[in-house]
Order: sequence, then structure tokens, then C-alpha cells
Amino acid sequence: MLSKTKAVVHRYNRLAANYDERWRGYLDSTLSKALEIIGPCLDDIILDAGGGTGLLPDLMLRNNCRFRQYVIADLSPKMLQRAVKTHKGDNNISYTLCDSHKLPFLSGSFTTVVSNSSLHYHQNLEQSLSEFYRVLQPSGKLIIVDWCNDPLYFKLITRTLNLTSMPYLRPISSKDLSAALNATGFKVEHLEKWYFGIFPLMILKTIK
Repeated sequence: MLSKTKAVVHRYNRLAANYDERWRGYLDSTLSKALEIIGPCLDDIILDAGGGTGLLPDLMLRNNCRFRQYVIADLSPKMLQRAVKTHKGDNNISYTLCDSHKLPFLSGSFTTVVSNSSLHYHQNLEQSLSEFYRVLQPSGKLIIVDWCNDPLYFKLITRTLNLTSMPYLRPISSKDLSAALNATGFKVEHLEKWYFGIFPLMILKTIK
């Protein structure tokens, strides 16, 4: 597991310099959907788990969606460095280098946890979901945007990548993710699917 985690860190350290530009269309699609679901959040304390270069809070602020405190957490130092540059001067945004399998936050620290396009890299989904549950306040929201491994063609693509160049991929179907969330204690309130190019995507809003 450690070697696969290091492989993910290495990949995103290498991609960080032009990540936002390279994946702009995909990121616009997923982050705008997340923004719709987050809704009013003036008093929210938000954890962006796998928040990378900090594009989601940037989008929120540009759309006048304010928050009390925002923590961008990521495994990649280079991605976080870009986030720091993006949000220089934003005093209510902080940055934490960490693994979502073991979050360095007290229980009940956040009103909202967001995971955008990072869950398919988690080697132990149940452990990550348990950590999200732990750090959320009662009735807190968990919003997940990720690849939807439902279509057969995409299962074949991800399986091929898993066996060749990306052995750390752990894509999941909407049914299996919903079941894992329910088993952790979350209540799924909203599930939506859409496509961006060849990517089948899903967003889930859940409540603790």
C-alpha cells in the first residue's frame, strides 16, 4: 500500500506544474457540479480532501460562495504549493499535507467534507470513509465527485490501466459506493450521474 501511495504522490508532483491547464475542461465539469451541491456555506468549515491546487475554493469565492474556514488537504506537496500561490492572502484558507486514510484533525472538526476526483486512488475506501465520518460534525455533509465505474467500457479501461501503468487505481461503481457510505453510517441524499467525454462521473451528497 505504501508503494502505491508513493506512486500517486510521484504522479501528481510531476503533473502539478500544468495540472489545472491540462485538465481544465474536466475540472470545470466536476467542480461546477460540486459547487451546485454545496450550496450556501457562509458558516461552514470545509475540508477539501484531495483538494490539490485549490481550484474549488477559488471557484466558490469567484461565485460569492463564502465560508468560515477552508482546509485544503492533499498528499502531493507540489499540488499544495500551487494552492498556496493561488490563495495567497486568503486568511481563512489553510493547507495540510496528509493522507485521507489517517486525517490529522480532531473528531467533529468540519461541517462539510468534499472529495473531488480523488477517491479512485484510495487504497482502503472503508478507512477513508470512516475518517470522513469521524471528522464531520453531527449532520455534517460529505460530497463526493468521482469516476463512475458503472459502464462496461469504462470498467475495461480502468482494468487495463490497473494492470499496466496505474496499479493504484481503485475505481468504484455507484452501487458499491452507496453501499459503502451506508455501511459507514452516512445517509445518501442525492446521487447524480453524467459524462465528460469518455469519463462517466457521479456526485453524491450524504449526511452524517
